[in-house]
Amino acid sequence: MAQKKSNSPVILFCIVFGTIIVALFLLNANKIKNVLDETKFFDSVFGKTNTTIQVDDEVIVEPVEFDTKTGNESEVITIPLQTNTEAPVDITSVTEDTGDEPEEHIIKSENEVVSEVVSPNTEMTKTTLYFMYIDGTGSLLRKEVVREVPKSTSPLTTTLKTLLNGTNAEEEEKNYVSLIPEGTRLISATIKDKVAFLNFNDDFQWNKYGSQGYFGQLMQIVYTATEYPTVDRVQILIDSQKLEFLGNEGIWIGSPLSRNSFD
Repeated sequence: MAQKKSNSPVILFCIVFGTIIVALFLLNANKIKNVLDETKFFDSVFGKTNTTIQVDDEVIVEPVEFDTKTGNESEVITIPLQTNTEAPVDITSVTEDTGDEPEEHIIKSENEVVSEVVSPNTEMTKTTLYFMYIDGTGSLLRKEVVREVPKSTSPLTTTLKTLLNGTNAEEEEKNYVSLIPEGTRLISATIKDKVAFLNFNDDFQWNKYGSQGYFGQLMQIVYTATEYPTVDRVQILIDSQKLEFLGNEGIWIGSPLSRNSFD
């Protein structure tokens, strides 16, 4: 018992001394950390560690950049976005047999609506176009519309070009549609002996609506062209070639078509 009582002051002293040491360490923790950081003590003893640092209960994570190929630390490489380059504007001369210089018009790239900027001083005239309407029974009905177009020395060309541009907002509200295949271009238009030779690109002969679509597109072209007193019939050409049938549906185009062809 006497031995245990003699050791009590020593134990008490150690506890008090240890408490003071811990208190001093906590009070000077930041200073000690700064000294260790400046001397790179941990790097020299343990090697380079992660980049997470604990400071006053806040975790600061330094950003680490990686090369996308190797996964090693590297500078950031920015890859520019690839621009979607469209097909160049196609300028095609479309002429009528008038003896005048070829008239030029602009046709935009595929799937774009073709529109023209008309000068306020341009003299306008009225022309008649034909579109289609599909009734509740699925029957095709021909619809006549009147449009204002720029006056030109090649009126048939101007009218057909307008027709290929499709319906406008007012006509779409009436559910009028064009069955002429998208991408169709008029390459040339020549009138001889009241027959209009209309030369279209290859897109004209592929109609996604089948036989009714072919029937409708030909009706639109023939009725629109024969609005002019100088045209009684229309000979369809594809890439300057006269074909016997249009597409795969057996629609005859081997000879000039008139309005009576659709009776």
